[in-house]
Amino acid sequence: MKDFEFADLFDAYGNLLTDLQRSLIEGYYLYDLSYTELAEEHGGSRQSVYDAIKKARAQLTEYEQNLKLVSLKRKINNFADSLDDNYHDIKDQLKDLLRG
Repeated sequence: MKDFEFADLFDAYGNLLTDLQRSLIEGYYLYDLSYTELAEEHGGSRQSVYDAIKKARAQLTEYEQNLKLVSLKRKINNFADSLDDNYHDIKDQLKDLLRG
């Protein structure tokens, strides 16, 4: 994936995007398709694909700024990683919660 931090945002908030936005994001980031290839696939222009992806990225960023789910997940993950072996059960439970 071209931007790993963006992948976390997409995992957390991707379902809030439109079907088209999700499809474009998946094509561009997961399958490494170009704007031109996506435009041909979806019957639009290269510029419209670029604009749609840019808008979707902005939406995902805004969701995180307001909801902070990805930030919270990272904090919990870091906390779980910081626990020593005496707290193995708690560490495993936290990791399981984060996996959903």
